[in-house]
Amino acid sequence: MKLVDGTTIYLQTESGEVITVRTDGDTTVQVPGELKAFKAGDKVSVDGDTDAEGSITASTLTKTD
Repeated sequence: MKLVDGTTIYLQTESGEVITVRTDGDTTVQVPGELKAFKAGDKVSVDGDTDAEGSITASTLTKTD
C-alpha cells in the first residue's frame, strides 16, 4: 500500500505501477479496525470491479501478511 486518502487507497504493485482503489459503504474491510487502520507499506488483497480508467471499486479489501 502506498497511501490512504480518505476512502481512496493507492496501491503500488511489485512492478511499481500505482493502482487507485475506491471504497464505499458496501466495501468489506477485513482488518482489525477500519479503513484508517491501513498504513503505507501494508500488503493488501483487493477484489472489485475495474472501470475504464483502471481504478478499482473494491468490494473487499483484506490486509495480508
